[in-house]
Amino acid sequence: MRFKSVFPLALLVALHASSFAAESTERLVLGDFPGFAAWTKVTDKSSDGDWILEYLPSEQSVPDYKDMWVVQGFRKLKGKDPGKFLSDMFTGATQSCESVRVNGPKESEEEGLEVAYGQLYCGRQVGQNFGVNLHVKVVSGKDALYVVQREFRVPPSVVGGAQSFSTDQMTAMVALIKGQGEANQFLSNSVYLCASTSALERCKPDPTAQAQMPDNKALEPTR
Repeated sequence: MRFKSVFPLALLVALHASSFAAESTERLVLGDFPGFAAWTKVTDKSSDGDWILEYLPSEQSVPDYKDMWVVQGFRKLKGKDPGKFLSDMFTGATQSCESVRVNGPKESEEEGLEVAYGQLYCGRQVGQNFGVNLHVKVVSGKDALYVVQREFRVPPSVVGGAQSFSTDQMTAMVALIKGQGEANQFLSNSVYLCASTSALERCKPDPTAQAQMPDNKALEPTR
């Protein structure tokens, strides 16, 4: 099945082998996704050096999922300002949502690389019975622009990010607050780019780790 997340950062592309591996001078490294004990990769597509991976909790499935991690790399956008990219993404979301509230972009520099963070709160996706909260990190590398986002589907609201929970939904409310905090911490501390020449301890290759991108080897989980 071909599908896309609520706010696609690029069109899903036809899957075929990429030459990215031979030319890459860096790799995107992720820790273990927080929130659920196990996440299942449901999308793995690449074309001309651009790629997208999508993950759902093992107990959820398309199309009625509630939680998703999306990881993307855009070789054609290398050098693009991550804050501008995130601003454009937020602006585009107004076409998909009845109401939108955003935090950021918050621009910074990590290990000499430009990064941007932000959160988007969609009150209700047009034509759907749910809203969406997104927590996003964008990293500008030498080989590509990298985007990692956590998507939460939430009860619809008139104002984005202002969900109302009944007394019997307190468990869900607490879980959402906890999950969003974990997402922000993960994006800040466990998503980073390592140059092939980096001497940083956290960038040393882990021989036990397996790359999540089978063709371009650009993404490597930590253990």
